Amino acid sequence: MAMREFAEAWLSRIPELAGARLIRRLSSGYRSEKWLCAGATEHYVLCVDKPVADCLRPDREAEFGLLQRLAGQALAPRPVACAPGMLVTVYLPGRTWTQADLTSLEQLRSVAELLRRLHSVHYADGVPLPLAEKLRSYARCSRASGADEEAAQALALLAGAAADPIVLCHHDPVVGNIIGDAEAMLIDWEYAAPGNRYFDLAAVLEHHGLDAAAESVFVKHYGKSMPVSGAEVQRWRQIYRHTCSLWAAAVAAG
Repeated sequence: MAMREFAEAWLSRIPELAGARLIRRLSSGYRSEKWLCAGATEHYVLCVDKPVADCLRPDREAEFGLLQRLAGQALAPRPVACAPGMLVTVYLPGRTWTQADLTSLEQLRSVAELLRRLHSVHYADGVPLPLAEKLRSYARCSRASGADEEAAQALALLAGAAADPIVLCHHDPVVGNIIGDAEAMLIDWEYAAPGNRYFDLAAVLEHHGLDAAAESVFVKHYGKSMPVSGAEVQRWRQIYRHTCSLWAAAVAAG
């Protein structure tokens, strides 16, 4: 059965989505496809997972539960339904950010404020992201030469990180996952879990290659009520870089 037919069949079985229809594919990545759906009164986004290695497979039920907890906080789309390998959320209107947005100091401060609000959310019962375990898992899945050595470097950096309160993190706050302008929100919460806030900060800085001047603006605004260590920012930029490298190798291995 084709992915579209499979998605339509699944939609037809969800009471909350009775009569909903697929309009068009929004994206197709290595791990999932996203479809825009039209219901009687709202539009939705249906995410359908593709077969992938266990180390790359998202937990959609956990993601759904987290999104339920965030409902009404203007951080994420409202969840509608889920099943293994499937997730439906309300469609967020507005444009997706690009790298160019982070050349604006105003937009950069907006991201800092968004993360500051996220990291202030009380989510004590969530299971922390096992980052060390993820690093080892990506290295095993990749089977790439040098993966074990890179994982060891990342784990050493992680072991030397300063103690910091565990907070709710998105773990992938890159521009492709930011929607809107004045009231920007985050999408793609599959990696979200309690963790170290410096990972989110490093993701913004390292993923987009932001220089020292942009880093200073971003960190200063984020740190208005949550002090930030410059040394830890640099440490976590390295951890993030290794994490992305190992993840990409695992994806390439399939």
